[in-house]
Amino acid sequence: MLEAKLKGDLSPSILNLKQLKHLDLSDNDFGGKQVPIFMGSLRNLRYLNLSRLKFGGTIPPQPGNLSELRTLGLGSFHESYYDDIYESTSMINMQWLTGLRYLHHLDLSGLNLSKAIDWLRVINTLPSLVELHLFSSQLMHIPFPA
Repeated sequence: MLEAKLKGDLSPSILNLKQLKHLDLSDNDFGGKQVPIFMGSLRNLRYLNLSRLKFGGTIPPQPGNLSELRTLGLGSFHESYYDDIYESTSMINMQWLTGLRYLHHLDLSGLNLSKAIDWLRVINTLPSLVELHLFSSQLMHIPFPA
């Protein structure tokens, strides 16, 4: 079965959709480019799924501006099946997540969190979080309270 996917650049004209509450761009191919900074300007979003995209680089902090988000999917960003090489997008500074006070569901599966600073403390500041996915996120040490 041949699947049609969005390819190329994500246009900033999406910002004209001022009342947009649900955006699912999962399973598309944006050529390994970084997540566009303007994504953080879609302030009415309650659902954002960027899972399994062909974005690359480091996740920028701008999605932290989306204070109404209930669901954020960032899982399995960049995979290369053709070369049997797994390349993952990384998140080093997770501090921007602390502004997402209504977030219920967070999927970080497949993101390289091995260099994430204070990730567990940041996750613990999300008062509404009920579901967290960290599958294959390259966390080597999960601290447990004494």
